[in-house]
Parts: sequence; structure tokens; C-alpha cells
Amino acid sequence: MSGSEVELIQIMEGHSAGVNWCAFHHDQHYIVSSSDDKKIKLWKYNSTRCWEFDQFSGHTNNVSSVIFHPKYDVLISNSEDKTTKVWDLIRKVEVDSFTNKELDRFWVVAAHPDNFYFACGSDSALYVFTLFKDRVPCTMVGGNYLCYGQRKAVRVFDTRTNIE
Repeated sequence: MSGSEVELIQIMEGHSAGVNWCAFHHDQHYIVSSSDDKKIKLWKYNSTRCWEFDQFSGHTNNVSSVIFHPKYDVLISNSEDKTTKVWDLIRKVEVDSFTNKELDRFWVVAAHPDNFYFACGSDSALYVFTLFKDRVPCTMVGGNYLCYGQRKAVRVFDTRTNIE
């Protein structure tokens, strides 16, 4: 970066307490921020200005970090309230939540760039989640029949004869 300069192009004000985290959307003109005011704000920007577009409320303590998931239209946030929340960007609602049973505060979140995994760091551990279950829904019936879902159908596999 020899010879390059950093230039301030915008100051965005809107949170009523300290901003803890911010992140750019991977392909849209959005920035998301989290704050000690317990809110998540969504900002739009173009080449000349930035403005507050929306906000998400639901955490009961400081929101430590928030990101856009790169593969799905959700925000993922975590907080000193010991929760991680998933927010639907289209419907603007909380769609899932995880409460840390160890009573640790969450501090940071990161998403895998190629799948539905994300990780959250707390006071004492690193937690890894997936937005969707990766395993095929299945159950054993009668000790010999494996029933599972495939392409909108229920399939049955006999483990004794190896016939589906």
C-alpha cells in the first residue's frame, strides 16, 4: 500500500450507544451494524451517501457482532445477553435463536463462505452451527427397515435383503 491514502467518505449516526461491529453485504449495497443500544441497524449506501434503512430489535443486552450470511438472506447476531439470533432479511423478523446454557456471553460471529455453517465465540468456547440440517431425515422401523426421505418421497430400505 505504498503511497496510498485512506479517506473518510461518510459518518453514519443513528445508534444511541457505542457501535460494536459492522459488516458489508457480499453483493448488495448494505452495511449492518450492532451496538450497545441493543439494536441492529441496516444501512444502504451509494457512491455519495449512506442512510439508515431498517433496524432489528430483540436482544436484551449489548449486541456484540452481526454479519450477513453469504449463502442465505439472513443476518446472524450475537450478544452479551448470551444468545445468537438468526434474522430473515426479507421478512425482517427473528427466525431462530440459541441461548448459551453455559451462561457465557457471545462476542463474535463468522460465516463459512461456501456452505451454511457459522461460528460464534463466547467467553469460554467456540460454537459451530448450521442453518440447515445436513443429514437426511430417517428412522429405523422394526429393527430391519430404514425409512428415509428422498425427493419428496418416503423410501424404505430392507437391511436384511438390501432391497429398496
